[in-house]
Amino acid sequence: TEPAAGTNGVKTLDRILARYRSQLDLPSQPRPSRIAGGPARTIDFGLFKVHYANVGKRFVITDLAAGIAALKGSPPSLAQSDEYEGAVDASEMPGKTQGFLYVNVRGGVKYAERLAGSPIPGEIKRNLRPLRSVVEYAYTRPSEVQLTFFLRIK
Repeated sequence: TEPAAGTNGVKTLDRILARYRSQLDLPSQPRPSRIAGGPARTIDFGLFKVHYANVGKRFVITDLAAGIAALKGSPPSLAQSDEYEGAVDASEMPGKTQGFLYVNVRGGVKYAERLAGSPIPGEIKRNLRPLRSVVEYAYTRPSEVQLTFFLRIK
């Protein structure tokens, strides 16, 4: 995610987890860790771990430390992506929303293969090939909330 300027994603999630500690019944509390030389938090669930960290302007939550490490450095912002701009334009997402989710399906497949260290089976890859991106957003008007889900196919 790219939180609003001045928002510390790690501190925000830490506060949420502390506030709802009894309801969440986590197997362990988040503990400080270091991933790719930077500060992070890790929650150990036994069979897997969840890591989260601020990486530049981004807040990242992942079950693989490689997900945080891959975003270290100076990757371009989402707004500089032609694929993102095309998805936003095609979905007619307004400039101001209550929140949105964007997934670059095409890029995500390549990223998933890199993280997994193995190729996605050919049949699945063929089925995913026409999918480009997904945009979901919430927009409010007086007395109305509009949820829109848009799948971009080529």
